[in-house]
Amino acid sequence: MRRGAPRRMKIGLFSREISMFEFYQPSSLSELLHLLEEGIPDTCLLAGGTDLLVEYRSGARNISRLIRLAHLSELQDLKCEDGRIKLGAALTYRTVERSSLLREKVPFLVQAAQSIGSPQVRNLGTIGGNLVTASPAGDLAPPLLVLEAQLTLKKKSSSREIPLSSFFMGPKRTLLDPQEVVTEISFALPPENCYQIFYKLGKRNAMAISIASLAALGQAQRGFLTGIKIAVGSVAPTPLRLFHTEGLLQGERLTQALLKEANRRAQEEISPISDIRGSVEYRREMVGVLLERALSEIAGEVP
Repeated sequence: MRRGAPRRMKIGLFSREISMFEFYQPSSLSELLHLLEEGIPDTCLLAGGTDLLVEYRSGARNISRLIRLAHLSELQDLKCEDGRIKLGAALTYRTVERSSLLREKVPFLVQAAQSIGSPQVRNLGTIGGNLVTASPAGDLAPPLLVLEAQLTLKKKSSSREIPLSSFFMGPKRTLLDPQEVVTEISFALPPENCYQIFYKLGKRNAMAISIASLAALGQAQRGFLTGIKIAVGSVAPTPLRLFHTEGLLQGERLTQALLKEANRRAQEEISPISDIRGSVEYRREMVGVLLERALSEIAGEVP
């Protein structure tokens, strides 16, 4: 474990000093967990830093101790075992993009990773960071929610697994204990013959925060919808599974009446806000549009 000397940071042209902090770069997961167990307030983990450093430089985040995760090989696995894909939390979006395993088995997760930021951001940003940031607009959350992903959370004295659907508590809030770190994201392989869909609505094709996003899994057998799972982003305080809408659709034949009712049910489950990117009304309408498009594609009725 290496400890760096405290240093000062400055903000852009204003050259305003923020604070000094201690810098650590542990060489193993056990060293990281030892540092976290010390419970120093304002300890921050640095993976890609695409959100953390922006918040720090703007004064929105205090840092007393910064721990860099770059050299922890335990957090960078990508493998398939016993019918489950296991992703280390420090894998970058670029690694997800380039993985032949993920392109073959979960192409909509790759599509979501490709929609994030610029190439520079995707070279640095990590899966774990995207989830721990707990942004309502996090692009990886909707496909991982419909994959029913599990998170492994570790601290020095214990380890636990929780479903991603229980992890988010609100904007920028999760169940993660200050002494814990997310080490792995895992999920079962989806059925080979199911549709995998990811839609992201933004003001432009690249480097845009989503106005609304939707991920869906499912298939139609003899015209009836089965295995339907739907999740949305940017339309509630957290990324959200639409469990009630899913329940309405299971085992049903897709009709215009069912599409209309599913649209209404989905809009009841979400709670969007108005902001610079879009209004409440627009977000509600767009969730309905994206949902109807996804269900039509699954049912093989795409115009």
